[in-house]
Amino acid sequence: MSRYEDAQPTYAAYRGKLTRVLPLRKTPSQAFRFTMHMVEAGERIDLLADSYVGDSQNWHIIADVNPEQMWFGDLEPGTVLRIPYV
Repeated sequence: MSRYEDAQPTYAAYRGKLTRVLPLRKTPSQAFRFTMHMVEAGERIDLLADSYVGDSQNWHIIADVNPEQMWFGDLEPGTVLRIPYV
């Protein structure tokens, strides 16, 4: 599951060719408090959201504060994620 799967593609010129572009999600520019979580084998982003945020449908809250992690489909054990206090 990608945080960009619902993003509508646009097209822009790049080096003289029309190129398909997916817009990045806008994240608010603000400070937030968070805790760190080291992913263990078998953990999924929706399960982490259910545990920390209280609703598995709000997995994007965790995704938005971890922009360096582009794909949350198969989290590698040992990956460290920021989990915001909500």
